[in-house]
Amino acid sequence: MQIAPNPTSVNHTVKEHNIRELQEKLRGLSYSDDTLPRPPVTGVRDEITDRALLAFQRQTGLEESGIADLATWNALDDAHSKAAMQYTPLTPLYPVPGNAFFALPLPDSFVYLLQVLLSSLSAQSEAIPPTAVNGKYDEPTARAVSAVQSLSGLPPTGRMDAPTWTALAALYNLETIKFISSPPIQ
Repeated sequence: MQIAPNPTSVNHTVKEHNIRELQEKLRGLSYSDDTLPRPPVTGVRDEITDRALLAFQRQTGLEESGIADLATWNALDDAHSKAAMQYTPLTPLYPVPGNAFFALPLPDSFVYLLQVLLSSLSAQSEAIPPTAVNGKYDEPTARAVSAVQSLSGLPPTGRMDAPTWTALAALYNLETIKFISSPPIQ
């Protein structure tokens, strides 16, 4: 049973931060381990977070208590660091000058890349709807582009242009940095 937190309590803020960090680490690990459930990062303890924590404790030989004690945090930090080392340093996405490229019919290869980026961001944010990676600039792709535009303060047209690419690149770069270098809980 979950007890409703007191939103004015300082302890609630710390607890929510700790749960969010727990969810971020478990979610990050779930991308390289399909046996771990992928909890949403909400700061609220839920069934998926509990299942992911128990699965992680089972895999690492810890007591399956469902409690994120010091031993669990140390094991999470260690596993997250090792998982991050599997990734080579990523080249960030860069803005493009002007709209000349986007005035052309977008090549299928670019649409594939766009859809992969949108799918990656969709996995991190419920505000961006999922889109299939099919190389076609279809309605789900346009909706995801509109969501990126809205999140970035741009008019949600659903059409790619240089400002939208710059916003997409910034969001992608930010999410990549957060995944690879999320700080351990102190």
